[in-house]
Amino acid sequence: MTVEERVARRVFLDAPAGFVALESFGEPVDERVFTTTLVDAEDRILRWTGLSLTRRLENGKSIWELELPANGRIRTVSDAGEPSRPPQGLSDLLVGVLRDRPVGPVATHRTRRSTRRATENGHDVALVALDSVAVMDGRKVAFKLSRIDVGLIGDERGAELRLVKALEKGGASGRHGDEAEGPKAAGTPPLAQIRVMLGRQLREILRHDPGTRLGSDPEDLHRMRVATRRARAVLRAGRPLLDPTWSEPLREELGWLGSALGQVRDLDVLLAHLDAQMGELDNEERFAAKRIGQGLDQERAEARGALLEALESERYVALLDSLGVAAPPPPQKPSEAELAALAKAEFKSLKKAARDLGPESSDKDLHRVRVKAKRARYAAELAAPSVGKRAEEFVRSAKRFQDLLGEHQDAVVAEDKIRELAMAARATKVAFAAGRLVERERARRNSARAEVPGAWSKLERSGRRAWG
Repeated sequence: MTVEERVARRVFLDAPAGFVALESFGEPVDERVFTTTLVDAEDRILRWTGLSLTRRLENGKSIWELELPANGRIRTVSDAGEPSRPPQGLSDLLVGVLRDRPVGPVATHRTRRSTRRATENGHDVALVALDSVAVMDGRKVAFKLSRIDVGLIGDERGAELRLVKALEKGGASGRHGDEAEGPKAAGTPPLAQIRVMLGRQLREILRHDPGTRLGSDPEDLHRMRVATRRARAVLRAGRPLLDPTWSEPLREELGWLGSALGQVRDLDVLLAHLDAQMGELDNEERFAAKRIGQGLDQERAEARGALLEALESERYVALLDSLGVAAPPPPQKPSEAELAALAKAEFKSLKKAARDLGPESSDKDLHRVRVKAKRARYAAELAAPSVGKRAEEFVRSAKRFQDLLGEHQDAVVAEDKIRELAMAARATKVAFAAGRLVERERARRNSARAEVPGAWSKLERSGRRAWG
């Protein structure tokens, strides 16, 4: 069964004036009327995660659509299916989110859609679909709203963004729900704040689980991996407040999931970087260097296969249940420690590790400091609602420092991997092309190293202001 995918920018019209803007798009190229039923579980898990599952009935045909977040845009995966249940292709994408939850109708919309072409300099750059939507209450219209979907034609992304900006000036707003973090829990007791943070990371994991399974946008896997790491870091930072018989097994399972995600993500980053680097080689060198890329593609395929096996496992389901929305508050271990004190302790550990950094520090030393910077940053995020702006400034500085060391580590990993694959190829031309690529990675690594002292000085100053 085929699962089709499309990506669009969705804009909601907040004022009738927005309709006037469509007059400049020319005559409609298509007009349709269809009925859409929003589907969700009883606990509204799809809505909570920012996903949307609908069944569209048009001309007697039943089409199911799953909307996924896509960097400020909407990615829609669709498939034909029975009216009574989602098709297997979409059910497979939602198995981690829904688990054993049955789904049913939540709301029904009747939509009249007029599709027109948007042009720029005489060229079609986007298809603009105006929807007039009637939200039904039984057989009665409860209220009406309007929205626009802007879909690209070709690669004219810049023109499409200008079009969206013009529409927003005319009374529209782009709302996608994929950036919502919820209110900061200022004044929240430490244990409750830990629970809030874990809930946010669970929501991110579930939100990007279907996209990770689909595999068409590397950003899904990246966001899922970040959320997994954050959840693990929250549990680590909160150790003095938690019962280790509850928190440590959960940290271990998050580490397992993070490792499975990380193997694919690291290869995604490396492949994208090397692809850009190969573009700067001459034709003969580029042809030889593709042998290296083929080796990485094979490794990625194997890593992705292992990841999909992990996501289909009972172990993964048990992990999600442990982080579940309805889970009880984390058990408390008797302690007077506060979140600010925990963040201060992580910063102290970071300072100790960074104290001996110098021009001759090994790559392992820099990577070890990077890990501690991440821990200090995540602990500061946990404490920020009670500490305030000083902690938020520290978080920003820690992220910049962490990103710099991440660039260094990426260069180290890339160099090692290029050498390994070049040796396996056993071809002179491949070895020569690999040498050119290694030179670039060595330059990237040295450039990052040169910036480390200045970045650390800024982070240390913000740390002293935040934690004393």
